[in-house]
Amino acid sequence: MRARDVVGALVAVRGDAAVVTGPGALSGALFVAGAHPATIYNMEFGYAAATALGIAIGVPSRRSVALEGDGSFVAEMSVLSTIARYRPLNLTLVVVDNGIFGTGDGTVETATSHGTDVAAVARACGLPPTAVLTPSSIDEVERDLARALTEPGPWLVHVRVEPDDSSGSGGRPRPGLDFVEASIGFQAALRRG
Repeated sequence: MRARDVVGALVAVRGDAAVVTGPGALSGALFVAGAHPATIYNMEFGYAAATALGIAIGVPSRRSVALEGDGSFVAEMSVLSTIARYRPLNLTLVVVDNGIFGTGDGTVETATSHGTDVAAVARACGLPPTAVLTPSSIDEVERDLARALTEPGPWLVHVRVEPDDSSGSGGRPRPGLDFVEASIGFQAALRRG
């Protein structure tokens, strides 16, 4: 299974959910698979989940999703304690874990390649074990994302994938708009409901 498979599964069940992507390959993959105005693309490294948490608390009537790679997510794992404390029912974190950083030549390993277990950390921070999902096939990913975007959360969906087959970050797709344009479109989409 590849990251693009997970992104495609998310696009299929997203509906009008607000989505914040971490920097890099996932951002471009989401833009190509299903550009949507309620998306903040390329959020700074280590901030997508915290931003999605703020959206979930600020707009409780709308689903809020963070789509993040393992490198960026590990940098912000302390947000899991806050999520467990406030337990926003409309929040889903999707961590796509290929064990390498998405920038550069694709050879720099992340902490998950050296024993860091994202799902175990989420449970240790207080997320209910039943809300921490680790699908291992695309069918399970589709099922778990559909559940996480329709049932009360918060949810963490941790998906291990094969490294991308592109050679280095230069060949990966990019969103067709910059961060400011995406933010303006995102705000307008939230105001429209």
